[in-house]
Amino acid sequence: MPTFLGRRPAAAGFIVRHYPGLVLSDDPADVVHGELFRLRPRDELLREFDMYEAGGEGFKPPTEYVRDMLQVTLADGSASAAWTYIYNWPVAKLPRIASGRFLES
Repeated sequence: MPTFLGRRPAAAGFIVRHYPGLVLSDDPADVVHGELFRLRPRDELLREFDMYEAGGEGFKPPTEYVRDMLQVTLADGSASAAWTYIYNWPVAKLPRIASGRFLES
């Protein structure tokens, strides 16, 4: 069962369709606010999330999302490593989420 740990800033966000896409950025001003959960049982749940995101083993590349371990910053300023789904398709024509908060866009 996932345990909520807090929100996390990460990178740059875009509106893909009715859902967001996070992409990595070199600009320190780019921030995406998300949520961080502890997964138990981790490996089993990650396989389920991979199936949901149609990424990982068994999916023909390039997949829409790829899962990678990223260093994230929590609201209290501490850092944590977290599995993160990164949008893997072009974003040039997608609207950017300027606030970094998808639910407010």
